[in-house]
Parts: sequence; C-alpha cells; structure tokens
Amino acid sequence: MKKKNKKGLIITLVTLIIICLACGTLGYLESTKSDKPKKDDEDKKYKVTYMYYIDNEKVEEIPEKEELSVTNPDFEGAEENTLAYVFERATCTNNVEGTWDEEKWEFNPELTNNTTCRLYFLKSLHKLTIKASNGELPNKENEQEFEALINDETTIIVKPIEGYKYDSEIKVSCTNGAKAEYDETTQDLKITDVTKDTTCTIPFKISDYTVEVEANFGTITGERSKSVNHGGNVEFEIKEAENYIYDTYSCTNDQKATFVNGKLTVREITNNTKCTVSFKPKKLSVTLNVENGKLETGYSSPLEISEGQTATFIVKSNEGYSLTGMTVECDGNTVGTHEGNGLIKIYDVKTNAICKATLKKVAN
Repeated sequence: MKKKNKKGLIITLVTLIIICLACGTLGYLESTKSDKPKKDDEDKKYKVTYMYYIDNEKVEEIPEKEELSVTNPDFEGAEENTLAYVFERATCTNNVEGTWDEEKWEFNPELTNNTTCRLYFLKSLHKLTIKASNGELPNKENEQEFEALINDETTIIVKPIEGYKYDSEIKVSCTNGAKAEYDETTQDLKITDVTKDTTCTIPFKISDYTVEVEANFGTITGERSKSVNHGGNVEFEIKEAENYIYDTYSCTNDQKATFVNGKLTVREITNNTKCTVSFKPKKLSVTLNVENGKLETGYSSPLEISEGQTATFIVKSNEGYSLTGMTVECDGNTVGTHEGNGLIKIYDVKTNAICKATLKKVAN
C-alpha cells in the first residue's frame, strides 16, 4: 500500500482558500460601488480661457505688474510711484463671476462651468496734447505734449497772446471723453477724466473793446459807443456848440487819439476806453486905440473875449481934452459906443476888431 503525499494536499488547500478570499473581496467592492461618488467627480476641473485688453485693445498676454515714477502735480519737483496699468473690469461667459487680486495680480473666477473671461486694463499714464489757437503754453509755443495720470486732475497754464481772449462760446474741446475747464482769471486749464491718449483744443479769439465818447459843449453825430477789435481804429464825428472852439481831449487807459476837422480818431486800441472831447468859448481880440486920452488903470488893449460877448473899456482924458462928445469907431460891422463917464462898450463881437476912441479938445 502506497503512502499519501501530504505536502501536495496542503498546497492545494491553501490555493483554494486564497481564491475564495479574492472572490469575496471583489464581490464586496462591486456591491458598494454605486453607493459612493467617483473620485474624478469630486475633483472635476473647469476650463478657463483668458483674453486681455489694454485700453479696449486686445493684447496677447496679461500686462505686467510694474511701477512708474511720475511727477506729483501738487508739489513741484516731487515724484511718486504708480502702477503702469490699472485693472478696470472683467466679463466672463456662462454667468461666471470673480474678483481681482491686485497683490497677486490675478483674477479669481468662481467656477461653475467652463468659461471665457475677458480682463480689461487701463494704462495709468496717457499722452495729453494741448493745442492753443492764438495762445501760449509753458513751452512758449501753441502746442505741447504732457503726461496725464488716470483719475487725476491735470492743470496747465495757457495764456492768450496779446490782443486775444478766451472764446467762451466755443470753449475747450477734448477727445476720448476727457473734460476740461478754463479759468480766464488764473489762466488755468484743468483737465479730468483722461482714460486714453487725448487731445484738448482751447480757442482764443481776437479781443474786442468798447470805445465811448462824450463832448463838453459839443454834439456827437451818430453812436456814442462803438466796438472795435484789438489794434483797430474808430472815429466819432463831433460838432462844437455855437461860439465854441475845440479845446482838448482825454482818453482812459492811456489810449491815444487825434481830433482833426471835427473828427475824433482813437487809434490802435488795446483796451476799453472812454474819451472826452472839450470845447471852449471862442476867443476874439478887440483892440481899442485912444486918441487924446488913455485907458484907466486895470484895463488893457487888446482884450480877449468870447465870440458874441461885449468888450468893455474905461478911458480917461488927457489934460485939455474932454470925455464929453467922445466918438467910437470900429472896423467892419462891429459897433462901439461911449456910454458916458469914459465907459466904452463894443457890442456882440463876431470877429477880431480894432476900434478907436477920439476925445475932443476942451474949448477955451
């Protein structure tokens, strides 16, 4: 009788046990598979596509976070640092929202789906060109370029050239939504809302002035007030009153003028002005010659009087001559008489006159 091989039997039994255990494990895993989520479902990734824009123009990459050194407009010579670009906004598809982290310089979307996000940036500094029609900028020219910091106010002194003033009817105009105001008193041009390269044009027009005139003892023909451009001339016709002649004129603000043949001409006007033309009574000369006598003390000949007035003299007789019967004769149409007691009157003098008073000899 043969002996049994115990070793082979043991190996067979161990193999069967291992197979049974493996099958049980697989069965258990299969039975629990539908009760727990897959690991892939827990960590599902959504796709994000980014597009970048600087001043609404598309660029290939996100702009770098870098700083610029710019002049502080409030303190001459001082500088301050600012970012070269400013994040403006983000728009994402599929209603995805998010926040911008300036420190890390990245956009953090709250993902609920695949999305495309457009990130918009603005340049911090933009070129600001100022054009002054008939004006002068700090560079002594009528055009100059500056750098404008976004969200800041830029102030530039702009002066009209001589003879020009700010045209408040046209006003300052700026491109790309920038706003500007000009203060005629301080000559400050203040510009705000610069978000792109911008050109601002400030108009100046030739100054116009008012010239007024008045007359003392005269009449103005036509307008008493006229408007004239810088550097221009203006005329007024003025007639003197009866028995008056031109005397003088004066104008405010050192304006120069001439008065010739009844016309006042104000020349090369550079300011508002008021001119006054004065007339004076017309003066005539009356000469009285006395034969056989002389003028009393205090009276002189020739005598200057205004046109139309009466000249008065008093004479006294020489020894041996009498005032009684004294005759007075004048040239032309002038009339003179002896009023008695040596009083002589020359009436309504219209022209220069020469008169003669003759005293008669006293009878023995």
